[in-house]
Amino acid sequence: MEAAGAQFDELFIGAEPATARNTLQSFLQANTDTNYIFTVAGWSAPWAWGVANDMGLSPDVDDEGMTILTVDEGPVSIEGVREGHVLATNSQGFWLQGYAPMEWLYWNKRFGYAPQSDILTGPNIIDSEKADQWADLVRSVFGDQAYEQQNTW
Repeated sequence: MEAAGAQFDELFIGAEPATARNTLQSFLQANTDTNYIFTVAGWSAPWAWGVANDMGLSPDVDDEGMTILTVDEGPVSIEGVREGHVLATNSQGFWLQGYAPMEWLYWNKRFGYAPQSDILTGPNIIDSEKADQWADLVRSVFGDQAYEQQNTW
């Protein structure tokens, strides 16, 4: 962010919903020029959106007000994009993050191979154009019931 010249603040809101909402609300009241919230846990995006919405900051995806972004391809992140509450999320390739290390451990043990650099498993930006495709993919991994249980929108 600094390299791009963007001004930002890091705010730890915690994992307890009421405390997180209160912390974020206090920050936004004191920093009225804030126009983006990037949550680093997909499950907290509804909290950020809810606080901004309650404060009248127009957090839905459009050309006005607050913009919410988040991470990961979990149901709450994808559905936030699909419902127009979150501009975008990302996929880090969760299936590759599990499979590739086991593959390399086997190759290392069996043949002495070792990766020569980092192994890129993502990112893939999930926006409104890709969200339906990703919802189908994640549903096929989690199952319909688990997918719906994790969607807190």
